[in-house]
Parts: sequence; structure tokens; C-alpha cells
Amino acid sequence: MGFVSRAMERAIERRFHPSVFDSKLYGFWGGGNRSASGTYVNENTALCIGAVFACVRLISGSLSALPFITYERLKPKGKRRATDYFAYGLLHDRFNEEQTSMEAREMLQGHLLLRGNAYAAIDRDGFGVPIRIVPLHPDHVTPRRLKTGELVYDWQPTDGQQPRTFRQDQHEIMHLRSLIGRDGITGMSVIEMARESFGMALALEEYGARMFSHGAAFTGMLKHPGRMKADKHEQLRKDFAEKYSGLENAWKPLILEEGMDWVTIGMNAHDAEFLASRKFQISDVARWFLVPPHMIGDVDRSTSWGTGIEQQMQGFLNFTMSYWFKLWEQDVQRDLIPQEDSNRYFTEFLLEGLLRADTAARGEFYSKMFGIGAFSPNDILEKENMNGYQGGDEHFMPLNMMPIGLQKPIE
Repeated sequence: MGFVSRAMERAIERRFHPSVFDSKLYGFWGGGNRSASGTYVNENTALCIGAVFACVRLISGSLSALPFITYERLKPKGKRRATDYFAYGLLHDRFNEEQTSMEAREMLQGHLLLRGNAYAAIDRDGFGVPIRIVPLHPDHVTPRRLKTGELVYDWQPTDGQQPRTFRQDQHEIMHLRSLIGRDGITGMSVIEMARESFGMALALEEYGARMFSHGAAFTGMLKHPGRMKADKHEQLRKDFAEKYSGLENAWKPLILEEGMDWVTIGMNAHDAEFLASRKFQISDVARWFLVPPHMIGDVDRSTSWGTGIEQQMQGFLNFTMSYWFKLWEQDVQRDLIPQEDSNRYFTEFLLEGLLRADTAARGEFYSKMFGIGAFSPNDILEKENMNGYQGGDEHFMPLNMMPIGLQKPIE
């Protein structure tokens, strides 16, 4: 019997061992659905998989660490930071009295990655201006569409607070969602879609943990020269397990009596694939989250995403993070910015922090941008987190350059 079959069998038919993580027990208390491997998959058990935790931490951390800026469009072109607009402080500094912008965005992005939905209540003052954004646990929010076509969200807290219904048309709630499902309202949960993949990863982890809890000895048997009675056989089994099972008893010398002998059954070819299958689970989980495997520890595939750190980071931004950035920007624009202000104000993530190259590369880039008049000296200083100076907003260009339309035709 191979290790995969054995892992499934032990995941379904095993006794609880307090020193080993048991996803069945954890799943019972935490809810979730049971996979074919016998493990329960929910938000809590999924995060116990190292690759899942790394993917969620990587994406949520990358998004929350970037400044989330509210801009005002200028006429005829350009933009400025709208520091005097209500959304700037909420999105950039503090969502509410207890959570900074980074903390709240990391929480909401985690909900979004695992459940496909993230919700936050928008509290307003007497004049209707948003004053705080409070994340809500997605398990306690149920969207529904009324007969009138209006979309509302029922919130059922479990901490003794009064239930509440939020109306979307009144901008009382912010709803982030990815891969909208058949109902056209809610996003699709990775936990549900990847249940079997995550369940297999949990079964493999538990199989490995139980293997090491028994001294990392795969299989073996005691050989007795005679025939033992049932009660003596059972007593021998219990005594042997008590004295030689577990990590604390690993490598203890065997003391055998009555002519007994220990026969080791070596690891077969299927069992030898255990580590390879564990490694496959890393790349499999990475596929579900669209994360480059090398960014969560699987360095064997790093070359497929570029040869340098900058190229690999650019690939991560292009294929993974750009989707989440645009989703946040558009959903916040819809739910937080009033309709009458939507043509004037907008939000964007400041990506320079993730795209920051080495000193030589940045110097060459700034030199080129300055040489064609794209950057002023103060623009460069701002990108380097340095203070500008008076007169540094001027743009320069070489004297030997002119607009194409002013060139004289060749006679």
C-alpha cells in the first residue's frame, strides 16, 4: 500500500492522538466541509498548511504594505493627493479607532483570498460623511436581493451585538469580491473550490506528523518462535507501544525476550515519494492563489518567472497583484466615493515600493526620465522619500529637441 492510500486510510480511520494535529477534530469545531481524504477544510485548517499561509501572507502583506492614495483629478491633465478629502485619511492612515489602514486591509484581503468575499461597514456622521470603516467577518454577512431589486446585506454578529441590515444603495457597506459566482452577487471561495487539494495537503501533513510521532520508523514486526495466546499477544503489543513508540523513545535499544526477533520492513518505492508529494502540494497550492512557487519557498521553479529579483517581482505584480490592486480600486470607488464625486476623486495604490530597484538602476532610470522632461527634480526626490526644494518643480529638456509638428519639411 502506497503512502497516499495509507494517508487517506489513516485520515478516515484513526484514533485521536493529543500530540498530533487532527484536522477532523479541528474541523468539527471550526466547521467546513469534509474532503475525500477525510480531513475537514475550512479557513482555520487551511491556514495550517504552510503553503496556504505563505500565499495569504504574501498577497495580503504586499497589498496592505503599499500606500493607498486618494487623488483629485486636475484640469486639463494631472492629479494631486487629495489630503483634504475624507477618503484620504480613512484609506491611507486609519480605517477606524482600533485598526490602521494596513491592519484592516490585510484582514480584508485575507477574507477575500480564502472566502472570495470581504465586507466592511461604513459609518457616517450626521452630514453623511464616512468617518470609519469597520471590517465584518464574512461568515456573519448574508447578501440578498429584495423583490424591488435592491441589494441588502444581513449582518448576524455572535458577540451579543444587535443584528443589522446594510443597504448598498445607501453606501452603508463595502463589498470586495473576486470571481463572482452564479448569483451575480458573491465571490467564489477558494476554500470550497480547492477543498480536495487542501484536504490532501492536510492528510499528508498529518500522515507525516504521525509517522514521526511513532519514532519515524516506518514499519516492522516482532517475530516470536512459538504461538502466543490472544491475551498475551495484546499485552505485548501495548507494552511495546508504550516503551518504544513516540519521538521521546526513538532510537532506544530493543530488549527482546523468549527468543523474539525484530524484523524491519523497509520503506517501499511509494513511501519514498512522500517528500516529492509534499513538494507537489506547494506548487499546487501556489496555482490556486496564482503565486510564483519560488516566492513561497519552492525555488526549483524560480527561473520561469525571470532571472533577476526585479524581473521576478515584476512578474508577480503583472500576473498576481495587478488583479487585486484593480479590484480594490474599483470596488472602493463604487462603495465609498459618492457618485457626485466619482469623476473628480479616485484611488490608486502607490507601486514604487514594490518596483524599487537597486541604486544604480534607479539612478539610470531617473536620469533618462529627467533628460526627456518627464520628471522634475522634485519628482525624483519625492520618489526617493526626500524633501523637495523651491524651484525644483521645473521640467527640463535638451535644447536640440522640438515638437515633431514644428519640424520644417525637407525640400
